[in-house]
This record gives sequence, C-alpha cells and structure tokens, in this order.
Amino acid sequence: MVGLLAVGLGFGHLQTAARKAGRTDLPSLAFRTLVNPPAVAIGAALDGLSNFTYGFLHSGSLVSENRRLRSIANAESLYNQRLLMLSDEIDQLKKLEGYSSFGPKKRIPARVIGVFPDENPSASATFAATSMVGVHSSAR
Repeated sequence: MVGLLAVGLGFGHLQTAARKAGRTDLPSLAFRTLVNPPAVAIGAALDGLSNFTYGFLHSGSLVSENRRLRSIANAESLYNQRLLMLSDEIDQLKKLEGYSSFGPKKRIPARVIGVFPDENPSASATFAATSMVGVHSSAR
C-alpha cells in the first residue's frame, strides 16, 4: 500500500513538473499511446454499427425520402428542359419579329454604395451616379 502511495506521489510530481514546463508527462503520453489506437478502432466500429442499425430500423422512411428526392430531381430536370425549350422559342420569335440581337452587355465600372436584396431582388444594388458618360438610356 505504501508502495502505491509512493508511485502515485511520484507520478503526480512528474505531471505537475511537465504541466509547468508546458509539456506532456511520460505516464500520460504512454497511456495515450496505448489507449488511443484501440479507442479509435472501437469508436469507428460502434459508429458503423449505429449507422447500420439506424438504416435497418428506419429503412421505410429512408426509402420514402429517397423517392421524394428522386421526384424532386426529376421535376428539376423537366423544368430545366422546358426552360431551355422556351428560351429557344423566344429567340426564334425574336428573329421572326426582326428584333436585333443584344450581345453581351458592356460593363460599366461603378462604386457600389448600397445593396438591398430583401427589398427588391430584381434591383438589389445602388450605384453612385458620379458620371453618366457612356451610360445609355437602356442601361439606366
């Protein structure tokens, strides 16, 4: 019993000295080296078992969620196809009516003085009007 008390006092002294020096003491380092690898392996195995059990017990809801997400992805795909088709139709109608094609817009450097996306999403930035040189009526 006295021997264990002496060993405990010795380890306590080593830990205190190492802590004051900003290091990890040898007993703690040895303990961590021995315990960490099996703890990591056991933790990973338990996480895997937990995930498997959750999937097994909740398979019905996971299947319905998967169906719902596939339905949403399918609807998005159909929407994008329809959008492309309508865009092509608009371009064809513009050609039929003789509208001129507008190429890429010319960029105009300006200092942003305010952004208000919640107030009006279609016009969400306010620019300083220090000079109107080069700004046409279609760009105002």
